[in-house]
Amino acid sequence: MSLHEDIRDGLALSALREVDPFDASIIHCLRAARVAAREGAALPPCGLGRGFAALDGLLTENGVRPLEILDPGAAGVSADEASLARFIRAAAEGERDEALMLGFEILRADIAFMSLTLARDLGLGLRRAALRRGRGPRLH
Repeated sequence: MSLHEDIRDGLALSALREVDPFDASIIHCLRAARVAAREGAALPPCGLGRGFAALDGLLTENGVRPLEILDPGAAGVSADEASLARFIRAAAEGERDEALMLGFEILRADIAFMSLTLARDLGLGLRRAALRRGRGPRLH
């Protein structure tokens, strides 16, 4: 059993430190992308800044409602952030049907279909980055 709450079980979360590290990294990148779009700041430092900026643009222009994305320093997690993290995780894990259902909750239906590839690529990119950080020096 993990010390972190599994964001996929649908429980209400109150603290970001209780979330699985993968989901927390998704939420941090989403928050940074939102700040960058709002203030014209630099893209998120997660290495996938353009992708998260594109996702934020899709959410802003094609969301079924305005989504609640908290400020980067916030300790809590909004329900919308949890839904987005579940959407990206499901797409990255190849659970296309589940990802589509989650996408329909936050995006227009036609855009949800098109955003699956973007969500998958973002999730897989974050997983690769985490593996690189955890890996020692390579042997040649």
